[in-house]
Amino acid sequence: LTVCEGAAAAEAGPAIALPGVLAPGFFDIQVNGAGGVLFNADPSVATLARMADAVRATGTAFFLPTLITDRPEVTAAAGAAVDAAIAAGVSGIAGIHLEGPFLNPARAGVHRAELMAPATQPAVAALPLSRRGATLVTLAPERAEPGAIADLAARGAVVFAGHTEADFATMERAAAEGLAGATHVHNAMAPATSREPAAVGAALAVDGLYAGLIADGHHVHPAQVKLLLRAKPPDRAVLVTDAMPTLGADIERFDLLGQEIRLGNGRLVTADGRLAGAHLRLGMAVANAMAFAGIDLASALATVTRNPAQALRLWPGLGRLEGSPGALTLYDPASGQAQVLTLG
Repeated sequence: LTVCEGAAAAEAGPAIALPGVLAPGFFDIQVNGAGGVLFNADPSVATLARMADAVRATGTAFFLPTLITDRPEVTAAAGAAVDAAIAAGVSGIAGIHLEGPFLNPARAGVHRAELMAPATQPAVAALPLSRRGATLVTLAPERAEPGAIADLAARGAVVFAGHTEADFATMERAAAEGLAGATHVHNAMAPATSREPAAVGAALAVDGLYAGLIADGHHVHPAQVKLLLRAKPPDRAVLVTDAMPTLGADIERFDLLGQEIRLGNGRLVTADGRLAGAHLRLGMAVANAMAFAGIDLASALATVTRNPAQALRLWPGLGRLEGSPGALTLYDPASGQAQVLTLG
């Protein structure tokens, strides 16, 4: 491996033994917080820099800071902060994930339902998309006006379904309009039944949709992880962490929009026991996917490298070894530990 102007290029040369597998830089498309800070609490360049350091220390080279449903002024500040951070050279930030406000209050989870709104075309037009990176928008398709998803896609956003009560037909119509995938499948969405596949069924059965998945063993039963990874084409599954401030920090509690979240037994929960994000490293998600589903290492690595890069239209810049911009990940499958190797 050689490095030319900060990018990797494959060519013959002296061999160096490294402990583990050299992979493209891991890419996490759902990171709410890390390093003791929450993006919603302070959407600033300083917060993003602290998150980036913590995420990188876990072996993930690239990520999307994720803003859950909040007030319009917070959403605007988040978009501006991401663009400013990218311009300032904060490492690893590939864009922004706006998980809200166009969600279904019936599937709010820990989001503030009172701040959710339908995806009207004026509201969609006002959504601040990143000018310097990718923008992922999670919305409930049943709350989107006809044409709203297409408008977002035309502006360059990637649209996923999440926090949704959508039935299968609604998901199919949304896919025809430009819906690209589903966020944390099985969580905060209508489950499949024998007669109504609903959002979960669509995420599994519509081959073209990407399926995001939290493989921590708490959010989704290992058997469901196995079913999803076997149902989806190998280039359409995307592992995410849904990480919170506990990632890379020695803390066991934090505030999430007025709710105290506690870490216990590997789970982040509210006072009434609801899950609130995950305490998970992406490398461990890869190890879990192999253990739960019996998939091979190459397939598991694709879920955190090639697949998210393709979903966010950042391939081939991200997600492969040759031409990788700035960073690779050294991964130990036995332990789930990962380390970022900086290029250049």
